Amino acid sequence: ASVMVVQDPTMSLISAAALPVIFLSVSTITRKIKSLARGETELAAQVQSIGTEAIDGIRTIKSFQLEDKAIASFAKAVRKMERRGVQINRTSALMSPLMETGGGFIIGLFLIYASWQTLGNGKTPGEFMAFITAFLLAYEPAKRLARVNVDIQKLMVAVEQMYDLIDTPEQRQLATAGERLTGVEGGIRFEDVAFSYGGNSPALHGVSFEVRPREKLAIVGRSGAGKTTVVNLILRLMEPDRGRIFIDDKDIAKISLADVRDNIALVSQDIFLFEGSI
Repeated sequence: ASVMVVQDPTMSLISAAALPVIFLSVSTITRKIKSLARGETELAAQVQSIGTEAIDGIRTIKSFQLEDKAIASFAKAVRKMERRGVQINRTSALMSPLMETGGGFIIGLFLIYASWQTLGNGKTPGEFMAFITAFLLAYEPAKRLARVNVDIQKLMVAVEQMYDLIDTPEQRQLATAGERLTGVEGGIRFEDVAFSYGGNSPALHGVSFEVRPREKLAIVGRSGAGKTTVVNLILRLMEPDRGRIFIDDKDIAKISLADVRDNIALVSQDIFLFEGSI
């Protein structure tokens, strides 16, 4: 770049004037790629989740002859991820023609300026060829950097997710934070509680009920109706999107996790035997 400025400051200014347009276009493409890559990561997690669910529940699938439904669900998720991958590749492919077009446009301006200078001011074509050669030598590394930037943006999605995980407060820090829960009678009350998984359709919406001490309550409903979600919210394994949950008129959001879970006995529907536990 310094050689270009020394050889012809005017032509250097011409090339510099076109660079912001190229950089803006490249920046727009990289932001689009980053957004698509984030969605691809989420879709990959969905594919893995569906596959794991099918393997873990293979006995149920075979017992109820749900093989076709399981295959269709997995194939649908894979197709979504495939389409997102194609979108990323198409957007990435725009980078090279964009850089080539920008470079060709700048060289075209050089030639117009060089023709005017050669015919009107007596400059030789050799002077301009030396400048164009210097420009091309500087332009090739710039193209490579633009392509590398695309790969970096894809990787940055994974890096950001890793830092989000690292920045999540530790359960050990949250366990003892909050008020103590003493003299528990056993009453539970939900007030206008809503919850959704990952911002999708709500699993619970406006749920309100009360279970008095020593009272028995059975919650029934179809699969996915939110029965397990209710239990998980009481245990504070998840936090509600809206509303409040009380144990003996005390908001569990203000009670320490350790105290909440110390006062709950749970018989889970999930069977998991730890080594050495029997």
